[in-house]
Amino acid sequence: MSHTQSDNEGIVAHIKEWVELRIISAKLAAVEGVSVVLGNILGLVIALILGSFGLIFLAWVFTIELGKWIGSEAWAIVIMGGVLLLLAAVAWLCREKIFGNMMVGMLSKLVFKAPVDDEQ
Repeated sequence: MSHTQSDNEGIVAHIKEWVELRIISAKLAAVEGVSVVLGNILGLVIALILGSFGLIFLAWVFTIELGKWIGSEAWAIVIMGGVLLLLAAVAWLCREKIFGNMMVGMLSKLVFKAPVDDEQ
C-alpha cells in the first residue's frame, strides 16, 4: 500500500487539528487552575475578614468584662493589647508551619491532579 499525496495531506490536516485541540485543552486547564486558585483566595479573604470582625467584637466584649472584673477599663485594654500582641507573635513565629504547608498542599493538588484520559 502506497500513500498518495491526498493521504499525506489528510494526515497532516489531522495532526494540525490534534495540535490545535491540545492547545485549546491546555488553555482550558490553565483557566481552570487560575479560577480554582482565585476562588480559594477569595474564599479565604472573605473568611479572614469575617473572622477578624468576630474576633474584634469578642475582644471588645472581653475587654469590657475584664474591666468590670478588675475595676479598671484602662488596665483591661492594656491586658487585652498584650494578649493580642502575644497571639500575633505566635502566629508570626509559626507562619511557615501554618500558612506554608496550607499553600503547598493547595498548589500541589492543583498542579499534580490526575490527568484526564483523552482517549475515550
